[in-house]
Amino acid sequence: MTGAGVTNTYLGLPDLALVSLPEMAAHVAAPKRCGHFVGQEVVPAQEMAQKVRAAVDARRSADTLVIARTDARARHGLDEALERAALYAEAGADVLFIEGLHSRDELLAAGRAVPGVPKVANMVEGGKTPLLPATS
Repeated sequence: MTGAGVTNTYLGLPDLALVSLPEMAAHVAAPKRCGHFVGQEVVPAQEMAQKVRAAVDARRSADTLVIARTDARARHGLDEALERAALYAEAGADVLFIEGLHSRDELLAAGRAVPGVPKVANMVEGGKTPLLPATS
């Protein structure tokens, strides 16, 4: 974590010492964990769908994409993650991000879920998702 990273990401500004120590501490104290690691917690599906709807309703430009992410695979399984993705698409998400998939078959299932809506696949060294080329 860096001051520049927090300032750039959360404020959309350059690193000019705009983030205070308490703000930096708040960022590292957050309970969010990547779907490739143990201990994820997710909000209820309907709550997340409301957040997606709010983001879609607040959009002021056609150039803005609403990407809905779910980390539900880790704690609740693939079926729950795919159900959530479909719910978020119904709420208006432009892109679906189903995090922490465990196999090529799960990647295929996620790709086939909610036809017509693009998906993001997050592949990292040491993560749960196998490292595959885009053409496989």
